[in-house]
Amino acid sequence: MGKLSCVLFTLICLLCSGCAQSIKGKCLSGDCSNGEGIFMFEDGTKYEGQFVNNMPEGLGKFKKNKGIVYEGDFRNGQYEGQGTLYYDDGTKYEGRIEGNIPHGQGTFTNRDGTKFSGNFEDGEFDGRGKLIFPDGQVLLGDSENGVFLENE
Repeated sequence: MGKLSCVLFTLICLLCSGCAQSIKGKCLSGDCSNGEGIFMFEDGTKYEGQFVNNMPEGLGKFKKNKGIVYEGDFRNGQYEGQGTLYYDDGTKYEGRIEGNIPHGQGTFTNRDGTKFSGNFEDGEFDGRGKLIFPDGQVLLGDSENGVFLENE
């Protein structure tokens, strides 16, 4: 197995929980070692963007064949920095990401248009924030472990 395949297999396992990705794939175009390129995995998962030392680094787009998409900053092969996660259920998260999960300031948008804008800790609402409903109603409050608590 080539060095690039081993490195990218590790990347995929870091990016996907419960990952059972194939270690086989190929560079479709560009420089997938140190430059810009497009790498396609055997299962159809694709990464398009910047590479450093055979790892995604800088700006890129990762698209799983099941519809989950991440666009934004990569560091050491992980989602890291500012980015947008589009989930296959129609929801999305825009904001700070650390270690592949929402962490820091961001906005989560539900399918019905309801938004939570504020702080995220380990992928959940946590701290000061606001709920914004599709009709324009805004609730300010605190959240803890993913539960929003309205302040009076």
